[in-house]
Amino acid sequence: MQWVTRALERLRPHVDPDVLIDEQQATPIARRLVVEMVCLLENKLILARLDNVRREHQRKRSVLLKRLVAFKRVIPKLMVLRLDLGYGKEHASASMDRIIDDWAALKAFITTNFPSYLSHVVKLEYGLQKGAHMHVLLLFNGAMVRQDVTIAKLIGEHWSKVTTGGMGVYFNCNAAPYKNRFSHCGVGVFNRLDEATVAGFQAVADYITKPDPLVTLMMPSEKRFYRAHLVLPERRRRPCSRTAAVAA
Repeated sequence: MQWVTRALERLRPHVDPDVLIDEQQATPIARRLVVEMVCLLENKLILARLDNVRREHQRKRSVLLKRLVAFKRVIPKLMVLRLDLGYGKEHASASMDRIIDDWAALKAFITTNFPSYLSHVVKLEYGLQKGAHMHVLLLFNGAMVRQDVTIAKLIGEHWSKVTTGGMGVYFNCNAAPYKNRFSHCGVGVFNRLDEATVAGFQAVADYITKPDPLVTLMMPSEKRFYRAHLVLPERRRRPCSRTAAVAA
């Protein structure tokens, strides 16, 4: 996108995108970035493109919410996990290609070791301090597995110690201290499809699909992606009473 290229060219004297910087360095750069963004926002083309980003967010959020509700209708006991995965400060310069490969390895571990796994959504981002990191939403059949906090921890520990060879870090969004911050939480185990559940799904769908304007400006488009694998399992039909009687 030409406007992104323009912004990067204007910021080039102030920041090297290939060098990880600390908080003190990031503050003046962020201020400069705001100035450059204000200048760019005077351009009608820029406003139109940002409007496209907003509408795309609304579309993705709506689609994800509908799929979460659809999963809950098919799976009476739906388990939703959210993990934030990345690398430690000393390894924060890891490339986007590296985290994409590590995600593929982690996904293989999940699908192989958890028969209850259903689907996932993953959004990759890049931050000045965090480097490459991702937000992951995982859906499980809660009738086949228990304790969402424990399952999320097992996956997070595997990412930290095995997948990344000790370079990784994670945040377990299913832990009580995090979940208790929200009046309607979209992670955990859901036994009912009521207003509170839908409100929680709305919140998590909004977060996981929300674009970051700073990331959009500072990163080439090929280095950001959002992937949703949300194929509904077939609903199992109960046998009619006559068939059940014969089977008995």
